[in-house]
Amino acid sequence: MESFDFSDLTIQEISVVGPDKKQYTLREANGKAATDHRNAIMASTIFGPDGKVTGIKSLASVEASFVAACLWDAQGRNPTTALIQTWPARVQKQLYEKAKDLSDMGEGSTIAEDLEKVLALEDSPISFDDLSTFICKQTADEFKNLVKMFQKKADKDEQVKNS
Repeated sequence: MESFDFSDLTIQEISVVGPDKKQYTLREANGKAATDHRNAIMASTIFGPDGKVTGIKSLASVEASFVAACLWDAQGRNPTTALIQTWPARVQKQLYEKAKDLSDMGEGSTIAEDLEKVLALEDSPISFDDLSTFICKQTADEFKNLVKMFQKKADKDEQVKNS
């Protein structure tokens, strides 16, 4: 018989010195932060009548909001999302990935796959600003996957053109 033992609920956390030189603690997301994060992702996703993803909107602030919810200062307060957004994108991305890891929320992103579908639309609803922000925050491996995705699309277009 399967069982769960949650008797040791030690919070997963790491120490962080922010770009503002302040000491913070990055902690795993509590239930509210995790729920708010998933709801924000869903709110940023546009679904078609068939229930499939057809677009992404206002995605840029989702990661900063999650980082702010998982980051704590010495007084036990969360920094604002606005503060996190003033930090370099590479800092935000590393903190976001680590917060997801600490929170066991590394479900894997389907954003790249969804983006491919959206970009294939003749009247794509995604803005260039959202797209450029998204691309700038990608890790090296995620960026390589995006490049592969675009290469596959270009290859497919070339095959259609030559047939």
